[in-house]
Amino acid sequence: MPPSALSRHSSQHDAPTVIIGGGIAGLAAAVELSHRGQRVLVLEARQRLGGRAASFREPTTGDEVDNGQHAMMGCYHHTLNFLERIGASKKLVWQDRLRVPYVDLASGERATLCAGGGPSPFHVAHGIARFGLLPRRMRFEALLGGVRIYLLRQRRDPLLQRITIEDLLCLCGQRSLTRQRVWYPIAVATLNEWPSRAAAAPFAEVVARAFFGSQRDAQFVFPRAPLSQLYVDDARAFIEGHGGVIRTGAVVQRLLCQEERVYAVQLRDGTMLPAAQVVCAVPPDHGRRLLLEHGIDIPEAAYSPIVSLHLWFDQPLGLPPFVGLLGGHAQWVFDRQNLWANPMAQTSGYPYIASVVISAAHEEISFSDRQLEDAVLNELFRAFPALRGIRLRHVIVIREKRATPSLTPCFERRRPATQTKIKNLFLAGDWVATGLPATIESAVASAVAAANAVVLRRERA
Repeated sequence: MPPSALSRHSSQHDAPTVIIGGGIAGLAAAVELSHRGQRVLVLEARQRLGGRAASFREPTTGDEVDNGQHAMMGCYHHTLNFLERIGASKKLVWQDRLRVPYVDLASGERATLCAGGGPSPFHVAHGIARFGLLPRRMRFEALLGGVRIYLLRQRRDPLLQRITIEDLLCLCGQRSLTRQRVWYPIAVATLNEWPSRAAAAPFAEVVARAFFGSQRDAQFVFPRAPLSQLYVDDARAFIEGHGGVIRTGAVVQRLLCQEERVYAVQLRDGTMLPAAQVVCAVPPDHGRRLLLEHGIDIPEAAYSPIVSLHLWFDQPLGLPPFVGLLGGHAQWVFDRQNLWANPMAQTSGYPYIASVVISAAHEEISFSDRQLEDAVLNELFRAFPALRGIRLRHVIVIREKRATPSLTPCFERRRPATQTKIKNLFLAGDWVATGLPATIESAVASAVAAANAVVLRRERA
């Protein structure tokens, strides 16, 4: 259908900006555009919004749980602004300062990385200088390594685009124990990939923002509500309250283009929807299928999995709000009732939940549920022997096989920009070239960039 046919139903000037994808990138783009007076239409293929960061009703307990525990930091400026705009910031709980407890499963040693009270970057330096899981001589090594990483990032050294995190740490003189107890937990948590595979550039960006920013930038920030309650519901209300439309179960089949611009999108059922501009906020493989016929080459992505376990107990757990485990399968354990300022509304009668996260779970993704449960419980009991006396009532295992794109150096160099060769088509998603790992912050940052580009083109039209 050419533009002349579409104009009989709706002039191009009156058409909305169409946002393909209702994950966090798509919703954030729609919120930003709605805030700036633009009319939007959000099309989501699934029957629910939220993409890879959502919650669901667990059938046995009736509790709403996340598809995996998510954590943010104070340096997630775009995400925090997004949550503030939709009125969801009250659903967050902040640390008063960076404080990360660790347990080494092999040795049984425990220590907390705790920022000091001085100005940046001395607050984090204070914590590393007193980090008990490193011998004193290696604490200076870690401090010097962090400075070297920061300086490489500051001068935008092209080497960062070509090497892995493992290469970077070796280049910066970090010995095995320093890598394992300081850098690997950060790398795996933020890039969801093994350091021997993951690109150095986004890791250096994390180090710079989190450890060389302000005290507030270094603090962890946690949702105190399930993810869909945290942002999906409020984002939907904001978009619709500003005149936007959200359609779920709307599978986009094709983009209809003429003269290097999109004039409509076609749904699988044949429906044609006029579009003034389009933000494509879908995963890279979906984007690739949609855009390849228009000569836009989205890099082919491999994916890195995350396995999460939610464990229901019948008594309080007495754990820290969250704790890092070193040397096992499980990397992070969250005591949900300790973490949240207000407990969840429970229907199960055994409300004490621990959430366990295994990132870069290339090996564990193939374990059976029983194997995962046994491995995780063994590690929890080794780290916290008192848990042996608490009855476990229920366990669920969540496998996200395509949790994040695997940001290898090759993929990092090929991450596409927001603007495409089609004048009114823009990209958003955690995989777009934001310079950040494929995190919630990357998704929202890309959405803001896409919204800025949409507004700028409107103003120039």
